[in-house]
Amino acid sequence: MSSENPAELSTNLNYLRHENIGLDVVIQIGAKTFLAHSTVFIVRSEFFAKKITPLMQRKKDVVVQLDQKYVSPDVFPDILDYIYTFELKLTDENAILVCVAANSLRLEKLYEKTENYLKTNMKVTNVSECLRMAIKHDLKSLEEKCENFIFYINGII
Repeated sequence: MSSENPAELSTNLNYLRHENIGLDVVIQIGAKTFLAHSTVFIVRSEFFAKKITPLMQRKKDVVVQLDQKYVSPDVFPDILDYIYTFELKLTDENAILVCVAANSLRLEKLYEKTENYLKTNMKVTNVSECLRMAIKHDLKSLEEKCENFIFYINGII
């Protein structure tokens, strides 16, 4: 696994995560737990840096509790992959929940990516759920896009 290529660092850290090597932070979402490297989370996410750093400074166990209303344990593995690799496969099934979680966790680039995905892949079959989540989580730009889509399909604009 040794490498002198800095571009492979993310790949190597993600490999260590999948092999359960050096994991020192627990992310708790409801009854589900996820393990990660504190250094990766501190570097890649201001939200997690603010949660993790004080615990590490006090030599406390690093356990971060996340609210299931904003971060679904079903999509958190996707978010973990994104934090480690900057890669994420968005689908019609995960995009809305990833978007809400990215907004809650203040992962701006991920939020932009998911919001753009939702805006360009809006369909009659997903627009009502997308609008509901946009209103519930105060995602104004997405809410406006959903409303315009609904008006358009109904011949109003």
